[in-house]
Amino acid sequence: MWHFGLFQLPLAEHLISGHERVFVQGFIGELLVNKSAFTPADYTFYAHYLKEPGRTVAWMKM
Repeated sequence: MWHFGLFQLPLAEHLISGHERVFVQGFIGELLVNKSAFTPADYTFYAHYLKEPGRTVAWMKM
């Protein structure tokens, strides 16, 4: 998967910073088999928490 290499670089969190909602919707939305499983409110919820310090890096290390 393309994102494994990207997430290993310290650059990734800088690219996502300020664009958390776009990242969450694009990343999760593309992986969902059932596209209706996540609502716009779900994407907003996850994006909100990615804005907190250290959260984007933690997501990438999962």
